[in-house]
Amino acid sequence: MLDFNLFPSLDIVEGKALTSRSAIDFTMNKNSIKDIIGDPLDVVDYYFESGAKWVHIVDLDAASGIGNNINLIIKTIKHIDSKMNTQICGGIRSKYNLEKYIDAGCSRVNISSMIFEQPLLCDELFKKHRDKIAVALDVSHKNSKYKLATRGWNKLQGDLWNVIEWLDKSGCPRYVVTDIERGGMMNHPNFTLLEQVIAKTQTPIVSGGGVTSEQDITRLKHLGTEGSVLGQVIHTQRHQLERFIQYAQKLNKNEPVQSRFI
Repeated sequence: MLDFNLFPSLDIVEGKALTSRSAIDFTMNKNSIKDIIGDPLDVVDYYFESGAKWVHIVDLDAASGIGNNINLIIKTIKHIDSKMNTQICGGIRSKYNLEKYIDAGCSRVNISSMIFEQPLLCDELFKKHRDKIAVALDVSHKNSKYKLATRGWNKLQGDLWNVIEWLDKSGCPRYVVTDIERGGMMNHPNFTLLEQVIAKTQTPIVSGGGVTSEQDITRLKHLGTEGSVLGQVIHTQRHQLERFIQYAQKLNKNEPVQSRFI
């Protein structure tokens, strides 16, 4: 079984790192309060010092179409240099911006809206960049159907299973699967959804978040996911990041572990 990686999230709004819940609410016009956790460069330094091998960077301004943090994110990529891998998402709707990130040294770029708006371009990008591309499957369960949320989770479109079937045929290298109803809620991953997606495809999967405990990490690894994004739980309980990383490392080495609920 492959190593299970954790992806601490750096959610950026107007140049500042926010808690995941605050960033989501702000960009979906649910709340005007910005719960700032710090300067993005300082936050990513903390992630590295805690032992993280990846950072998941989200441009919430670009996702919602009200601006972007491209220059800051590229500065962050260069600041990290080769110390950590970077996974970037949020509002990447053009080949120009996607390749701008890759050229800057980004390890992986997640796309979402583009699969509906420029499907032929996605085919081209999968072939050209391979593992440097992933598709963010941000899922909403409405009227007994799984729909995909795009445009900063403000627009629902497509059928999840039809989209996965098409993306598999197109050679999509990886999916990042998120239940948007659980975004920033610290309410555990949607294991039922993940199990269904895993049963549908052989494509590698990263869980989009929801982790609140070591038991969640164990279950995600045993399901066969490659890892999970960590957001609200480490933004509000910073001490959890290092503990979760150490726990995942022990799982990867098949060392005895003692898990605890938060």
